[in-house]
Amino acid sequence: MSMAGTPGGRLRSGFARATVAALFGLAVLAGLSAWLALRAPSWWTPVVARAADADQGAAFEQAIVAEFTKVRAADAEWAVRIRAADVNEWLASRLPQWLESRELPALGQAQVHLQPGVLRLGVARGPAVIWTAAEPVAQGGGVQIRSASSGMGRLPLPGMGPDLSQAVDGWVGKPIPLPDGRQVRVLDLEVLDGELRLRLRTESR
Repeated sequence: MSMAGTPGGRLRSGFARATVAALFGLAVLAGLSAWLALRAPSWWTPVVARAADADQGAAFEQAIVAEFTKVRAADAEWAVRIRAADVNEWLASRLPQWLESRELPALGQAQVHLQPGVLRLGVARGPAVIWTAAEPVAQGGGVQIRSASSGMGRLPLPGMGPDLSQAVDGWVGKPIPLPDGRQVRVLDLEVLDGELRLRLRTESR
C-alpha cells in the first residue's frame, strides 16, 4: 500500500514541501540581501585622488587650522562654513598621509554626504560600501552624535558603519582646546545640503 495516501505519509509530504519552500525563500532573501549590500548607495560618488587635488586638500586643511587658531578678541563669536566637496577632496588627497603619520590602518575610498539634518560617512571595503548616517548637534560646547544608523550598500545593518564618534573625538560634548590654551566652543551646528555651518566662540585661557 502506498504511504502517500496515509495520514502519516501526507504529513511527511507536506512537511517536505514546506521545508523546500522555506529554503527557497531563504535563498531568495539571502540573494536579495547580498545584491543590496553590494550596490553602492545612491549618494556614493567619492572623489578619485589625483596629484592636482593634493594642493586643494592641503589648502583646505590649512584654512581650517588658520580659522580656528586665529587671534580674536576675547570671547569673540564667529562662524565657518565647511563644504562637503572640500571635505571629500581632503579625504581623497590627504587622509592616507594623515593616517600613516599616526600609524593608523589605511582606509579605502571615503566620502562625506550632507543633506539637511543628516551627515553620512561612507568607506569602501572591498566591493562594498559601509556607511553611517547621523545627526550631529552642538551640545556642551562641542559636538554630539544623535540618531545614528548604518548599513552596507543599500542594506541597513545596525552597527556596520564607521563610528562617527571617533571622527569627532575631542569635540564630543566639550569645547575644542587650542595649542595656546584657548578653547573654541561650538554654539550652533547646522547640516545643510552640501555644507556644514558652525557658529563658534573663541574663549580665553
